[in-house]
Amino acid sequence: MDLTGTGEMTSTESISMDYNGKLHTLSRAELWLGRTILGEWVKELGTVTEFLQSEMKAEKVSIDGTREAGLAGLFLAALDGNIDRIILREAPVTYLFDSRENINFYSMAIHLPGFLRWGDVSLAAALSGKDVTFTDPLTMSGNKLNDLRLKAHQDEYNKIRGLCRTKGRTIFN
Repeated sequence: MDLTGTGEMTSTESISMDYNGKLHTLSRAELWLGRTILGEWVKELGTVTEFLQSEMKAEKVSIDGTREAGLAGLFLAALDGNIDRIILREAPVTYLFDSRENINFYSMAIHLPGFLRWGDVSLAAALSGKDVTFTDPLTMSGNKLNDLRLKAHQDEYNKIRGLCRTKGRTIFN
């Protein structure tokens, strides 16, 4: 599906002004209005999920998203128990930056002011209570994780899920 600012939902005027990175202009406008692109995408995914379940009689809905769209799917699952499985491709495992190099790997849509005061991606995965699969997990700067860092994140995700006492598991491929 085309999420706001992507695919056919892209404004050519907005693209021409995005000299600082993809979705820069749209993201700034949303932030000025007290909203975020990810928040809008969560609402859009929720609407599609609701349609699939009510009109199409879908018994199970899985979300498979790349980069920021994968995070939107995870955040929807954390807020709404109607998602059965989430796959995140090339998504960050944490909102903590690892380096300043390649800092604009993700588009401006990824930014959630105050998110780290609330928790992190590991808490969203735990709150979903569902199976969450990270395929090609990355850092917030878009770097690959070495085996040691990947293990540390796996341990954190397991710990947070245990503290929340939720079902499901998080898998890193």
